[in-house]
Amino acid sequence: MTASYTVEHVLLDPAAAERLAGFEVELPAAGEQGHLHVLRIRGWVGRALGPSAVEILYHGRPIQIAPVRGTRPESPAARSDLDGTETASWEALVGLVGLREDAELELRVVLDGDVRVPAGTLKLRRERLRSGFEAQVQPLLLSSLGRSGSTWLMKVFAAHPEIVTLRRFPYESSAGKYWMHAMKVLSDPANLELSAHPDSFHSDRWWAGSNPYFDAVAIDDPERAAWLGREHIERLARFFQETVEDWYLAVARSQEQEAPRYFAEKHLWPNFLPMLVRELYPGAREVFLVRDFRDVACSALAADARRGYSGFGREPHMSEAQYVRDVVRRMATDMQRSWEARGPGAHLVRYEDMARQPQETLRSLLTFLGVDAGGGTVDRLLALASEVLPDLPGSTAEPGYAERDRGDRSPEQSIGRWREQDEGFREVLDEALGEALSAFGYEREGGASGRAAGRSAAQPAVD
Repeated sequence: MTASYTVEHVLLDPAAAERLAGFEVELPAAGEQGHLHVLRIRGWVGRALGPSAVEILYHGRPIQIAPVRGTRPESPAARSDLDGTETASWEALVGLVGLREDAELELRVVLDGDVRVPAGTLKLRRERLRSGFEAQVQPLLLSSLGRSGSTWLMKVFAAHPEIVTLRRFPYESSAGKYWMHAMKVLSDPANLELSAHPDSFHSDRWWAGSNPYFDAVAIDDPERAAWLGREHIERLARFFQETVEDWYLAVARSQEQEAPRYFAEKHLWPNFLPMLVRELYPGAREVFLVRDFRDVACSALAADARRGYSGFGREPHMSEAQYVRDVVRRMATDMQRSWEARGPGAHLVRYEDMARQPQETLRSLLTFLGVDAGGGTVDRLLALASEVLPDLPGSTAEPGYAERDRGDRSPEQSIGRWREQDEGFREVLDEALGEALSAFGYEREGGASGRAAGRSAAQPAVD
């Protein structure tokens, strides 16, 4: 049996350990290898400042919380070797499925008063989970932001005979994404702070959560560990992959598509799912669709004005400048970091290229996918995509929705609409979005630009 992970290093913060009157990670050790798809982390912390928990973070977000309990097990006197300081133990299981192959976890101690102290990092290299499922239809992930042309490009995908998506405008049915999410939730170890609790999970018939009985005691026995921490997880992955495929084959038959190669789904906000999908499907393809983020902001604000209410992440009573600084900046940064994490093996499409050179841009995209990219196919797809609702088997939309969704300008006319704003608002756009603009090769107000293929030291937000 091949190892599923190798711990590369465990680094503790000496200043934090001093502040906490001691902090230690006993398991795992650097160089340790494991055969499960979960990582067991155990340690102790000084009790003087009233620690309540140790959080395990992935890209800044807690993914597991280990309560601090009792005393250090190997010290019956409840004393450590550090000047007689009392210590308490903590232990956690961390699900590894869907994490990056070179994952880094942060450790943070929660003290009384909700004070958090960063205490160390743990880096590991893991192997991709393999369920044994041989996919007939591969995922095609369209990662984008709203107001970037994702509905139009999904309409193009829906018209290609080798790409299946439920032809219900605006093409946001993502059943595969739901089942992959379910797979991750059901395969993760217990998390009594953030997920299901053994005393109460049954009280809500509309929610399940992670298995509250998948804890450290459950995998103390090697045979139980091998089943629960490996075989069970691989079996879950295979089941959900079979479910996704059966659904999309049924969709294809209902839409008279005889031999689909891909099922296409939108991913409109960066999250862990594209990484998980690409882990489970070696043949998956991902397309990043980007638009000048200044135009994204202006298009969203114009749409709000037409509809008479706020959308696209904008809270009521939020000023336009605040919306750009707080919401659009975060969306653009997340998109940039997702590209930095998953750009290798993916394909980048710019809204502006699709508007100005549609034949060349679409042909390049279809060639990347390995599907029919002939001139006749490209022309047919573009013609169908120009229709409000393409005349294709299975095409449906809520009455009037497709017409209401259309922008106030053609794609060509919408390029550079940010330049129509006053100087003050243009400065807000440039200040908030400049780094992401440069990362994707867009020229900034002052003329500086970058290249989308470039890498930076920024960490992906959730990937």
